Order: sequence, then structure tokens, then C-alpha cells
Amino acid sequence: MRGATRGLVAGVVAAGMALMPAVADATPGSGVTAKILAQTTVGGKDYILREITVAPGGTTGWHFHEGTLYAFVKKGTLTHADFTCAIDGVYKTGAAFTEPSGSNHVHVGRNLGTKPLVLEVLYVDPAGSPLSEDAPNPGCSQLIHSSRYRVQLSGTNPNTGWPQLLTLTLGQPLSMGT
Repeated sequence: MRGATRGLVAGVVAAGMALMPAVADATPGSGVTAKILAQTTVGGKDYILREITVAPGGTTGWHFHEGTLYAFVKKGTLTHADFTCAIDGVYKTGAAFTEPSGSNHVHVGRNLGTKPLVLEVLYVDPAGSPLSEDAPNPGCSQLIHSSRYRVQLSGTNPNTGWPQLLTLTLGQPLSMGT
């Protein structure tokens, strides 16, 4: 009887864990390739120029940088979200933007378009530091897009553990970029 009870308890715990939203784990990128174009170290700082390509539907995963990044969109459109789960930028071909340093600036970049996104990025990092650090999802659910609406889910309801609706925009099509 004791073994059956332990088995039942273990099964219930495992089932409960499977139903919980997984926001505490790091979120690896997908569909991203990069090559270093130039690299030097001066005055305790690494200056690394990279070309990053994000395939359609690809994502950088949630991450942060120990130094500041200066980016230029060579082709495509980058949809960028910050740790508050808000889209803080949609950068099209020809746009430039910066990403500040530190673990308090967790973010994710996505290519929601149908063509590859190509970025040229200058990393200005403390010498020897990694280009990026994986970070857990801060509680944001996947962004859902269509040509007629945009829904952004974020956070979890403390009573149910299920995602909460934060934003719903109807009517105006969301530009998916090229």
C-alpha cells in the first residue's frame, strides 16, 4: 500500500509540473547564424563586428549583454521585445539601434517576416566577456500575430498559473516586414 501511495503522489506531482508554465528556463535562440567580420581589443574593451542572420520565424532567445551593442539592419525587419514583454522596437532595413548592457536589460529579437533578417552588430564588451548571456523568459508568452489582429500574452495569473492577456489590437494590420 505504501509503494502504491508513493507512486500515486509521484504521478500527481509530475502531472502538476507538466502543467506549470515554463518561464524560469533559459530560452535558446533558433534560426540564427552569425559570423565575425572584425575583432580587436583596446583599453580593456573588445570591439567585435558580427553579421547576424535570423531566418524567417527565427528568434534570438531571451538574453542580455555585458557591454553595449550598436546594430544596423542590413535586410529585413527585427521585432524587439524587452523584459516588460512590450515590443520596444520594430526595426526595418536601414534602421540603427542600440542595446544597453546588463542583466536588467533582458530582451529578445524575432524575425516575423518571410525573408531572412540580416544585422550588422558592433559589440563593445569588457575584454574577454561573452557576446551574450542566455536569460530566462521574464514571464512573457509568445506573441501571436496575423494580418488583422495582434495579441500579446504576458505574465501569469497568480491564482491559476495561466498566461494573462495584456494587449489586444484589432483592425489595423500589423506590418510583418520583409
